[in-house]
Amino acid sequence: MHNDTAYGLRENGKVSFHKMVDGKRECIEDNLKVIEISDAKAIDRHGLLPTGKPKPYKGYKGDSNYCIEIVRNKNGKWEGEVISTFNAYQLVREHGAAQLRRSDLSISGKPLVMRLIRNDFVRLELEGVTRTLRICKMRENGQIALADVTEANVDSRTRAKEISYVLKTGGSLQKAKARQISISPIGELRDPGFKG
Repeated sequence: MHNDTAYGLRENGKVSFHKMVDGKRECIEDNLKVIEISDAKAIDRHGLLPTGKPKPYKGYKGDSNYCIEIVRNKNGKWEGEVISTFNAYQLVREHGAAQLRRSDLSISGKPLVMRLIRNDFVRLELEGVTRTLRICKMRENGQIALADVTEANVDSRTRAKEISYVLKTGGSLQKAKARQISISPIGELRDPGFKG
C-alpha cells in the first residue's frame, strides 16, 4: 500500500526523514509527494485545520498503482486516470469492493472504456500490425508501459536495453484501436474487437 518510512511534514511543504550518512543519523529534508496521515485522537498534539479536520502530521510515500482507468471525456477522447493502491484501499473501505468492479463507470464518474491492472492484456494496431501486449507498469502521469506477451524478464531486459517498452497514454491507445482482451490458461485468446 505504501513504503514503511514515515515522513515528517514540514511547514515549508517539504518532508523530513532520518537516514544514516557516514555512520551518523541525519535528518534529511526533501520535496516528495506523500500520503498525508492525521489522527483524530491526537488533536491536542497536532491541532486542527481551518476546516475543523485533524491536521496531518506525517506522510508515507505511495509505492504502487492499483490500476489505470481509461475513460472517455466529454469530447469522446480517451484519457488515463491512475488509481493508486492506497486510494483503492480507501475506496473499498468506504464503498466496498463493488466500486472497483463496475464495468461501466470510472471512479471519477466518467464513462469507463476499460480498467487495466498490471499483467492484463491488450491488443492494438502498431504500424499496421496487430500486437498482443501485457501491462507492465503504470505511471502517475497516465503513461502505460507494455511489452509483448511472448517476452520474459522484461524489467531487467529493458534496463539492459535488450528490448524496450511500448509506451502509451489513453489518447494513443484510442488511436491504436486498443481493446482489453483475455487469454485463458491454455492460450485461448478472446478479443472483443475495438469499440471506438
